[in-house]
Amino acid sequence: MLRYFILLVLFAGFSLHSDAQSTTAIWGIDFVKCRADHRAEMLFYYQNNWKVYRDSMLERGFISAYEILETKADSAGNFDLILMTCYPDSMAWKESEAHFAPIMK
Repeated sequence: MLRYFILLVLFAGFSLHSDAQSTTAIWGIDFVKCRADHRAEMLFYYQNNWKVYRDSMLERGFISAYEILETKADSAGNFDLILMTCYPDSMAWKESEAHFAPIMK
């Protein structure tokens, strides 16, 4: 069931950023597994670091969207968070480390 939900979210995200001819947006997706009883710390980190960096990148036009999806671990316990970052095109994705470096200092 969770897999279908993830696919639905991904396709919905792609459709929001596509035009009638083609899509050039690139989504970077990370799956995060929380260790033991550290969920609060994990959420604090991603809300106060990962999200802040994305807000700055969004303001500068280096990314076009981002999303944090909190989940309950699936039956295999593979992940608890899905971190999604949308880059306007492949060049922005390739240059993402260079763009993030000054923000993270």
